[in-house]
Amino acid sequence: MDVMNLYTMKKTYCFSITEFSGNDFLQEEELCRSMQHLKAQKPTQVASYEQCSSLKFLFPLVLRCITDKFFSCGRFPQKEDIVNSWFDGEYGEEPSRMMKTINVVKEAGTPWHDEDVSFKSSLLNQLQLSDDDQFEFFYHGTSHSSVENIMTEIDLKINTTDSLEFGKGFYVTNTLSEANGWAQTKSSNTAVLVFRVCREQLRRDGNIDGLDLMNNDNREVWQFLVKNCLSSDSDFPSTLKQYDFIEGPVVNSADFETNPIPKNDSYQLCIRQQKCASLFDRSLCAVVYFSS
Repeated sequence: MDVMNLYTMKKTYCFSITEFSGNDFLQEEELCRSMQHLKAQKPTQVASYEQCSSLKFLFPLVLRCITDKFFSCGRFPQKEDIVNSWFDGEYGEEPSRMMKTINVVKEAGTPWHDEDVSFKSSLLNQLQLSDDDQFEFFYHGTSHSSVENIMTEIDLKINTTDSLEFGKGFYVTNTLSEANGWAQTKSSNTAVLVFRVCREQLRRDGNIDGLDLMNNDNREVWQFLVKNCLSSDSDFPSTLKQYDFIEGPVVNSADFETNPIPKNDSYQLCIRQQKCASLFDRSLCAVVYFSS
């Protein structure tokens, strides 16, 4: 194992080559000297036997060195020493963009809610904005490793889900805790992306066509859509394909094939077309990383 192999491992895992101490490299040098010594001219079978024996002896030492570095990864992708305070994080290709970021640590086994840190007011203060009816906040929960790709662009060809109420699309909700709760079902290292969307552009400018199923008057349409999308044998209803986004409650009934029932006080919005995705791309304002 040489320095280039260690560099490759650095690219594959999350430790830095600079984190290796002098002793680590001394161990590497000892390994190399041992291997060179075995290259002395001997019968092939004897040399091979001694080489394997030395590898068996040295392998645990090398494996322990690698393992120690692998499991010393940080809790957060950026500035893990800054906890529960906002900072400017960089993302994207050159030229990089700035994003308001916060690393949140909570006690293991306890829930985390928006109100615990007065999240919206704290964020608005950081953005030097006021809370008014011109904008709506939406949240998308995901894993630490998926954040950067989504921040670069909401790709509806990649970030899609088949088995949710409104079919394939990029899903957001209206509370941060709900978004994080959904992410926790998929990953132990969760993050929530925050979108501050102009209400006029989303709902009233005519370029984006949305279907609102929150009203009880549209319950039959909601049930029809849920039964089709959650059933593996059904396609997305052709009569609803023209909508750029669909919003409505989350299903609460396990018997969705015959009588789906909406969950009380629940909400989700499914982005289905690129026009709506582009609006959310422009509206991304913060990311919250969580760690227990």
